[in-house]
Amino acid sequence: MKKLKKGTKGSDVKALQTALNKTPPKAKLKIDGIFGDKTEAAVKAFQKAKRLKQDGIAGEKTQAALGIGKRKDKSIEWPWPDIEQTIGAGAKIYGKQIDIVNAALRMAGKVKTAEMAALEKRLLAALKELTRLYRAQDKPARAVVVLERSFLKAKQSNPSACAGIVKKAKKLAEASVKATIASVEIGETIEKLAADIKRAGSNPPVPRPVEKTRKRLARYKSLRKDDEKSLKKSLQLCRRHPSPGVDALRDKYLAMEKEANISGNSSVPEIMRRLVELEVLEIKYNKAIRSLPVRELRRAMEKIKLIEDIIETLEKGRLARLKRKAALDKELIKQIKLAVFA
Repeated sequence: MKKLKKGTKGSDVKALQTALNKTPPKAKLKIDGIFGDKTEAAVKAFQKAKRLKQDGIAGEKTQAALGIGKRKDKSIEWPWPDIEQTIGAGAKIYGKQIDIVNAALRMAGKVKTAEMAALEKRLLAALKELTRLYRAQDKPARAVVVLERSFLKAKQSNPSACAGIVKKAKKLAEASVKATIASVEIGETIEKLAADIKRAGSNPPVPRPVEKTRKRLARYKSLRKDDEKSLKKSLQLCRRHPSPGVDALRDKYLAMEKEANISGNSSVPEIMRRLVELEVLEIKYNKAIRSLPVRELRRAMEKIKLIEDIIETLEKGRLARLKRKAALDKELIKQIKLAVFA
């Protein structure tokens, strides 16, 4: 530390004069940077008050008593003592979020629907943003750790550099905290998307068994011929054995045939037409599973179920009609026997 005495000039003298004016006994010096008689007298007065050697020279002890040249940087403490623990905690959170994403992507890969594809796309975008934010928080935080080591070295060798190191570290720490806050928000988004994928994967749309409908259609083609043959045979018997009772039965057969041919009634052709409609809907539905959202698929499924209900109703009507025909055939045999043995 430079000794200041009578005749010395400069900024150090100005600092001395300022300190003498502020420290009791307060001098009333002109701060001109010139160590003159008044400054020397003020120094002696201060030395006397502090019981120092009254030589009028502002040496190391006098300046220390005045608070000149104190290394203020020594009092600076490192603001982020647990930064390395924070880095470790952030890495664990990031690892857990990656596990959630991987599990959700595995489930998404098993279900091929338009909804799942959209959710998978959003999840991948969220993962990309999460990785960017993790790097944005991790890199500055690690730089702060490096600066902490520099700070500890500077505190011993160059205390005046400590404030600059802390200032630089503060900017990095603020950037890391900002990225951390944003990563928390994107983490919540990822958890929500993962839950949506789990829900969508738990009840995926099931393809319709088109082959089953085709087999039913082929069976009804043969049933149509069987029904026509059976009715034709019964009418031929009526024509061969005319009688009042047989003629009445013939009229019932003709009325039943006319009723079956009415559109929307329980005839085999109507059932076949509905089965063809069902087959077309099933093919369209199976193709739409990968391209339409679940809401549209539900509407399509409602149409399919409506057609199935109509077919079921027609089949019940057909069975009732067959029972009626069986009763008429039984009555026909009875009337024929009466006509023959009359």
